[in-house]
Amino acid sequence: MIVPVVNKILLSVVLPPGVMGPRDEDEEFYLRYYVGHKGKFGHEFLEFEFRPDGKLRYANNSNYKNDTMIRKEVYVSNAVVSELKRIIEDSEIMKVCCFIGSFLFG
Repeated sequence: MIVPVVNKILLSVVLPPGVMGPRDEDEEFYLRYYVGHKGKFGHEFLEFEFRPDGKLRYANNSNYKNDTMIRKEVYVSNAVVSELKRIIEDSEIMKVCCFIGSFLFG
């Protein structure tokens, strides 16, 4: 039996207005990345989330060989959050997301 695999990728980034300009260390920042599918082994996914308070949450769910979900939480420093903001700004992913959103939703 062939099971169709549907991949879903979700990237949520909340940056305050003017984030492409000089960075303010006190601005709120939220990033969530999710990729997953439902297939032969059920709902398998990888997800991580950076919260405004510096908490990094990670989850990995795979039922391959009856594996269990892995969940981890840590706090990261302001330097890590600043570097993550810089990577997102340099990648210009927000321009692509905005273009796709305006293309899909008018």
